[in-house]
Amino acid sequence: MTTDPLVALLTRMALVLRGSVAVFVTAAALLTIDAAPNVPATVAALVGYNAVTVAYVLLVRRIGIGSAIVVADMLAASVLAVSMRWLAPPEVAASTAGWVFTAVSIVVIVGQLGGRPRWTIPAGAVAVVAFAVAAASIEATGGAASTFTLALQIAITSAFVAVLRRAGRRAQDAAREYHETVSAQEAARLRRDAERTELTLLHNGPLTTLTLVAQGGLTVETVAAVRAQAAVDLAVLGAEAGPPGPGEVIQLADLLDRTVAIIRHRLDVELTTSPALLPAAVAQALAGATAEALENVARHADTSKATVECTTDKYEITITIADEGTGFDPALVPPGKFGLRESITGQLARAGGRAHVTSRPTEGTTIRLVWPS
Repeated sequence: MTTDPLVALLTRMALVLRGSVAVFVTAAALLTIDAAPNVPATVAALVGYNAVTVAYVLLVRRIGIGSAIVVADMLAASVLAVSMRWLAPPEVAASTAGWVFTAVSIVVIVGQLGGRPRWTIPAGAVAVVAFAVAAASIEATGGAASTFTLALQIAITSAFVAVLRRAGRRAQDAAREYHETVSAQEAARLRRDAERTELTLLHNGPLTTLTLVAQGGLTVETVAAVRAQAAVDLAVLGAEAGPPGPGEVIQLADLLDRTVAIIRHRLDVELTTSPALLPAAVAQALAGATAEALENVARHADTSKATVECTTDKYEITITIADEGTGFDPALVPPGKFGLRESITGQLARAGGRAHVTSRPTEGTTIRLVWPS
């Protein structure tokens, strides 16, 4: 079945109309069957009409509404129209209140809801012509008016569906342009945020250390701390190198080491890793989501400690980021919050993974990043 909302709506309309009117047609025919010129022929026509209805519903539900199904349904309606001389008396056979007209009418209307117009309109015209010829051959009362009504139904329904489809295409184009604009604006915002983050990291790390050394006055007690900070600074500067090529395979553990090193000047992170060679895009998505999770801990969790554990097996890789901070209720996170929705969950989904967030107020937060999904 199609995922196009408009086509799905038209398909549901066709199924409801085709199925419900078949029940009405059968009831109307059975109520007047005593007046039919040929009762066995009427019974056979009803059985055939309902069999076609069942086949129509089953096929449309399975593969969707298409030109072949629509044309076959209209051809069956044409056969029913041609047979009207045996199914109802001439005075009501072609009447708009008769069951034969109703059966043909709903088929030509529903037929315009699906398929291609270059097939559905000619097929509907065939049904109308068959009805007109049969009505004229038995000089049925109201045959001309009923024929005109059928033709008008085809014209109105096909025009209505054409307008809907044109409007649907315009709506989809507008939605696509909107999302492209929003994506471009979000990308620009992310670039600005990345630039500010880089400046902050350089300011709080290498520049701070260099200022401390330049000022002199280092004591025995502070030398070890300066050396540790210098190691972090080197990790920060190393992380500024360009990203690997899209076809490159990189070591996830090394990338996580650099990711954690960047934030250790703000957060005490206990890191446990396992070797894992991954495509660059996947490794960067996992490391990026880890960085965002740690950034959230540093900003919002009101704690100075967090743990990052990376485990691997033959089926998947799992990174668990946990803290014992203030926690939060994930259900209350506003939809507009980009970090949790895009930088963690969205980033993993685009790389073929998934993210699970478990948190409660005052009970800390645990985020599990799993790849592949």
